[in-house]
Amino acid sequence: MFEFTIVCKGNSQILNNIHSSLKPIIENLEGIVIKHCNELSFAVKNQHSEFLKPVLAELISENIVNFYKYQFLSQNIMLNIKNRFTYKSFLQSLVVFDAQTDSEIIKKNLVLDRKINIDSFYLFQLFDLRSRWLDIAMVVNESMPIILKDKSLAQLTQYFVSATTTRVEELHIYAKGKQIWLEIDGKESDLVFDDSVTAVENIVIEAISLNPKKIYLHGHLPNYQLLNSKLQSVFSDKIFSL
Repeated sequence: MFEFTIVCKGNSQILNNIHSSLKPIIENLEGIVIKHCNELSFAVKNQHSEFLKPVLAELISENIVNFYKYQFLSQNIMLNIKNRFTYKSFLQSLVVFDAQTDSEIIKKNLVLDRKINIDSFYLFQLFDLRSRWLDIAMVVNESMPIILKDKSLAQLTQYFVSATTTRVEELHIYAKGKQIWLEIDGKESDLVFDDSVTAVENIVIEAISLNPKKIYLHGHLPNYQLLNSKLQSVFSDKIFSL
C-alpha cells in the first residue's frame, strides 16, 4: 500500500481544501482517506502511487501559494490604504500573479515519501520562495507611491488578474435562503457565505484566487447589487447574470 500523511497546524483551511479535493480521487481509486484534527491520512494500492503523487504535489503547492503567500505579502507590503476591500483584493491579485512559478519552486523541494508537515516544510525548505516574495514586496513598497499617482489600486488589481492564467472555466454564485454558495466547474464548493458585506467581499477574494473565465450570478442573491459591483471592479466583462 502507498500510505501518506499530511500534517498542518498553521492553517486549518489548507487541510480542509486538500481533503475536499483529494477525497473523491482516493475513493475512486478504492482507497481510504481519514481526516482527524490537524492530520489527513490516506492509503491506496501501490499501483496508484505514481498517478497520485503529481496530484498531491499540485494540491500542496497550490495551497501553500494561496495561504502563505497572502500572509507573507500582507506582513511585508506597507501601503497606507484605507479601503480594506481594495487592499485585500490587490494583495490577492499579487498572490495569483505568476503563481505557477511559485508552484514549480515548491514542487522541486517536495519529497512525497510517507509524511509531510506543511508548516515545517514551508519554514525550513522554502527559503528561495520567501526570498522571491520579499522581492515582490520590496518592489511594491518602493514603486507604488509613484504608480498610484497615475493609476488606482483597483486598476492595478484588475491588471494583475487579467494577466494571470485562469484556473477554472466557470464560477457560479447562487443562494439558498440567506446563504451564498459557490459552484466551481460543476462542483459545489464547501465554502458557504452569509449575506453580510464582509462575506460578499470574501466571495470576491475567493473569485480572484480562482480567476475563472466566466462568473455567473444566479437570481435572488442576497446583496446582489453590492456583489455584482465589487466583482465588476475586478473582472469587468466576465460577469453574467442568470
